[in-house]
Amino acid sequence: MLTSIEGIQREELPSGTYTIELCPPIKLYLHVEGTVSIGASFEDVTIDFGSVVDVNIGGRSLHRRPAGTVTTTTDPADMMAAISTFGSALKTTSPERSFPTLRGHPPTVELGEELHVPDGLKPPETGITVEVPPEYGSIFPVAPLAYYLGAELVPGNTPRIVTDEFEHPLDTSLGFEKEVERVLKQTFLFDCIARTEGLYPVNLYERREVESMVDLDFATLYDTPFAKRLEAYLSVPYNLIEEFVPDWQLTTHVSPTSDNVEMLPFLVNDLAIIRTPHAKEVSASSIQVPAVEQFVRGKTRSLSETATNPRSFIEPEPSDSLEEVWVATRRQSERARRR
Repeated sequence: MLTSIEGIQREELPSGTYTIELCPPIKLYLHVEGTVSIGASFEDVTIDFGSVVDVNIGGRSLHRRPAGTVTTTTDPADMMAAISTFGSALKTTSPERSFPTLRGHPPTVELGEELHVPDGLKPPETGITVEVPPEYGSIFPVAPLAYYLGAELVPGNTPRIVTDEFEHPLDTSLGFEKEVERVLKQTFLFDCIARTEGLYPVNLYERREVESMVDLDFATLYDTPFAKRLEAYLSVPYNLIEEFVPDWQLTTHVSPTSDNVEMLPFLVNDLAIIRTPHAKEVSASSIQVPAVEQFVRGKTRSLSETATNPRSFIEPEPSDSLEEVWVATRRQSERARRR
């Protein structure tokens, strides 16, 4: 990578052979030989080759639609086999998979009479296995991690990540779901840093801050087999790099029932944090009355006495994501956005 053009900028490149990447809704690539002059403003981008030249143009759309459908029974082992196919949507297992354009949409999942995995939906050979107990409450939260790792999800007595070289426990003192969340976020962060050794060697703030704090050689890690790279990532204490983890977009609270397995591909596509509900049911009046009292800072006894609205709401355990979603039965479901 020679240069990146952003905002109001101009760049002159001498005669040579270049590939120019443009990022509209459909990615475009220009391949040209000659001089290149690029001028950018907030309104448009102008590319001048100085003379009449041949330009090869290529394009690709993002993988936003599932490539197929996997059928699973309600048996937890079959569900794990179905979720194991999610990694088939990854375009690469290099650190560049941290780019959303290199992570495709997982196949959809349908409940049926028997397990059926169409050809072409097998996970990549990463050498990584995720083991969890064969129960919905353990399977659902680990689905995004299994997808991002391109891992096979299998039954096991103890939640853990296993490779030929190492194993990492997922049932720690923090709790299973919290540890799964941390591993996903830590792996993603280090991928974003390591990818600066690859196709896009940008001057990344997180790398400047983190590199001096950890004993990791990112130049070497970039070309290291993924299972070995993951081992190096997880050798760093999370609290050391926690402040540099990006704000996560979405946390979902998914009721661990068999039919909700059909929701997982869409949540995983957003790389959502998935939790099983740790929530309490509260009445409408218990929310409304304190809010009104705090707002008017006066006596609201009459309001308290007349607040007889029978409706109730589910209040999920708070998260630090930008958005939260509740996935349960229609009667229970309430969608909550952090404001």
